[in-house]
Amino acid sequence: MQTGRSYSPDELIVMNSAAEVAKQEMLSTVVEENVRRFSEVKDTQEETTEEILSSIRDVETAIQEKLNRQDDFNHKDNVRVYRNVQAAVKSDLDAQSALLKQEIALLKEELVQAREENRKLLAEKKLRSPLLVWTFLFAAAILCIEVLDFTGALDYLIRIGNAFFFGM
Repeated sequence: MQTGRSYSPDELIVMNSAAEVAKQEMLSTVVEENVRRFSEVKDTQEETTEEILSSIRDVETAIQEKLNRQDDFNHKDNVRVYRNVQAAVKSDLDAQSALLKQEIALLKEELVQAREENRKLLAEKKLRSPLLVWTFLFAAAILCIEVLDFTGALDYLIRIGNAFFFGM
């Protein structure tokens, strides 16, 4: 820009120096402003980071509490189911035991009656023939086999015999 005046070299140096000083001051002001803003952003970021970490800790604590409550609930539910199954099995076992006791009592009564009948026959006829003894032994063996079959022990004995004699 020419204004029509000419400046001496000293004046130009002074003006350039003044312009550089003004530019330096402006850059200094911009740098200081940017440093201030950076510091504010950094402070805000640190606060936000702390808030986020705090929120994460709170969520982790809540999740852990819920997991603990779920574990407690599952344990209580499993104990309840176990006790129900245990009670059902016990009641079935009691019923089966009672039925077996009744059947054994009936078989004992039949055996006692058969013995009494055999004694009466022997007393009346005074027969002591080997055929009568063998018949009685055969009837007693059949009764034992029936008792073993009823209790399930006969199948077990047959399996053991097959394994022993035939290697099955």
